[in-house]
Amino acid sequence: GTVKIRVTDNSSSLSTKLPAEINSVYLFIDDDGDFSSGATEVAMTLNGTNWEADVDFANGQYFTIGSQVPVAPGCVASNAVLWFKADQDITLNGGNGVTQWLDQIQGAVGTGANAPPFIASSANFNPGISFNGNNQDVDVPLAGLSGVPFGNSSRAMFVVGTRDGGGGADNYMVHYGTCGVNGQQFTIAENLARVWMDGYNVGPNGTSNLGINEPYIVSARHDGTTVTVNVDGTDEGSQNTSLNTAVSAQLQIGPSTFCVTNRTWSGTISEVILYNSNLTVAERERINTYLAIKYGITLSHNYVAGNGAAIWNTGGGYDKNITGIGRENCQGLHQKQSKSINSDALVTMGHVDIASNNAGNTNDMTDGAFLLFGDNNGSIASWTLTGAPTGRRMVSRKWKVAETGTVGTVKLRVPDNSSSSSTKLPAETNVVYLLIDADGDFSSGATEVAMTLNG
Repeated sequence: GTVKIRVTDNSSSLSTKLPAEINSVYLFIDDDGDFSSGATEVAMTLNGTNWEADVDFANGQYFTIGSQVPVAPGCVASNAVLWFKADQDITLNGGNGVTQWLDQIQGAVGTGANAPPFIASSANFNPGISFNGNNQDVDVPLAGLSGVPFGNSSRAMFVVGTRDGGGGADNYMVHYGTCGVNGQQFTIAENLARVWMDGYNVGPNGTSNLGINEPYIVSARHDGTTVTVNVDGTDEGSQNTSLNTAVSAQLQIGPSTFCVTNRTWSGTISEVILYNSNLTVAERERINTYLAIKYGITLSHNYVAGNGAAIWNTGGGYDKNITGIGRENCQGLHQKQSKSINSDALVTMGHVDIASNNAGNTNDMTDGAFLLFGDNNGSIASWTLTGAPTGRRMVSRKWKVAETGTVGTVKLRVPDNSSSSSTKLPAETNVVYLLIDADGDFSSGATEVAMTLNG
């Protein structure tokens, strides 16, 4: 008959208890002891400091206790310390000013100083928080948080930011530690990615010319002996050094009051991620892929899903303006529409439809489904007969898609020549067609789909 199963929650004072869970605990029941398939899942109920479930076992069955997989960038949950993302847990002041920003790992509450504005569609249809380069930032108290990397401990930080050209001489993106000798700063300074630590002007610089109003993934990591700065998946500078980051009361995003006044951040920040490990190459690639798909940024390495499977292999001649859509629940990714943030990108793709921002697209995708696309960097300045089907002409630019799982119907949008956009199609006679081909040779075997002018 029915029996009650009781197990002790992690909050109990007992020495034998469950590990900490996200928010739910499950009783798994299986006939052969292989819980990876065919198991029955029973949600347990928290009663005080115990989880309980009523169940009627059959003879010879097996059971165990489980919980949810933690959601984390790139599905890399181990060693995650802080994760702020502008599309979740933002509190506004009744207008569009941010008063609180909640961390997704430990629940740390960042407080918006002078209500920096929330931008609903900042980078690739996703939101960001705008800082004025003067008196706005988000202050995150570190007291009570576990795993914050101080001293010479290993760490990795990822920031997605867009500078607008204002602010101080050196724009701090994120800062923690103390100022001067024992401080640590992650910055875009002037037009270079830069890591500062243990004193101003100490640390490696990147080499990319980071433009105005362009989102970038700037990351930095320390393995105990070397600090490395990375931009959009490419290591750009390193320095052999040990750190002595002092324990500080807070971490600041878009610092305005910490240290000196001429190093304030002016622009938007969409995401901040901190680990107390320098991470493996594979883990960093998974996190970069998550950020790149979400914010329309082209990476220099393969795109890798949270389960480690490649969803786009670079080196095939179509690595320009890579972007795409996809969903993966273990990393909280549900990008339903995308356009590369590069200025010469032409195509917008949306799952079923294209809305004013990603949250406004209400068409859900299947967990584990991705559709990425990139182009061959061909010209779109004029039509050509070269390689086109009989009776048609086409642009020299070609796109290739890579689908993982089943995405289903997508909408493609390209600006007409009458558009005010600087990147658009050449002037056409009266109709534009989408040509689809299996081998990239459109002169024969291509499928033709008439496009509709909307606006």
